[in-house]
Amino acid sequence: MKIRIKNRRMVNFHAKKRWIKRLNIFKFPGQSYVEWNGFKIYVDLSDWCGPSYHVLNWGMDTYESRSMEILEYISSEDSVFIDIGANIGIFSIMMANKFPKMSIYSFEPEPDAFNCLNNTIKKNNIKNVNLNKHAISNKISQEKFYYDSRNHGGHSLDPQSIIDEGSLISHSLNVNIETLDHFIGQNCIPKIDIIKIDVQRHEDKVLEGAINSIQKFRPILLIECYVNDMNSEESVLMNALKKFENYFLYEPKSKALSLLENYSKELFLEKINNKAVEYCDLFFIPSEKKDNFLNSIN
Repeated sequence: MKIRIKNRRMVNFHAKKRWIKRLNIFKFPGQSYVEWNGFKIYVDLSDWCGPSYHVLNWGMDTYESRSMEILEYISSEDSVFIDIGANIGIFSIMMANKFPKMSIYSFEPEPDAFNCLNNTIKKNNIKNVNLNKHAISNKISQEKFYYDSRNHGGHSLDPQSIIDEGSLISHSLNVNIETLDHFIGQNCIPKIDIIKIDVQRHEDKVLEGAINSIQKFRPILLIECYVNDMNSEESVLMNALKKFENYFLYEPKSKALSLLENYSKELFLEKINNKAVEYCDLFFIPSEKKDNFLNSIN
């Protein structure tokens, strides 16, 4: 194995299993890539807990695999997929690989993760991923984006989400903020089929800024939710979700299904070793698509 340093920010080499332990010893900035399905997937070598770390250690196919499997079941070549909080683009790239004609719009404001995904798109000549360096929220402005010192998947516009995880904020960066409604209108996007949201407890603001598009197109939503944010009638996330009429919730691992109004923590919450999981992926399905959704995944 050869290591060739192109510049101060880039280290190109194949990351193979025998190198993983060596990689874990040294923490340094830069990028590497792993090979997956003929693609070079670029990862951030300074990430030792988040998506890049997962890909280096366990590969692409094990990352939130059940959610990804369901997305593939319910998608097609003519689908429009929105990836909000794309990070290094695991969901975007896997969907692009499975459906080369699908229209994919990916949003990632963090520069290192953005550059990784941008390199993956360019180096593999991927034509159907439109990458945007904006954070999605409920207004158009500039805001502080806070860095989780431990987990590169934990960066957020909401600093409290990092503190509540028991981590520390290392620093912040001003990023451009966009609403999904404005982006959809400006780019004349004719439909939306699926929106994936992974924004570390900023989900309610994303939904507020997407309300017109969601009410118009009635897409399926895949949202990584903090369970306690779902467990109160007064929570900002529940209030944001209830603006969308007749949506069902589906939790992939427990296979539980319920109308949004009937949500209960006990019904959906996954248990591991008798400990409640704080975050879980939930699918939000418009009632008119529920039967097709269930038929596709069963």
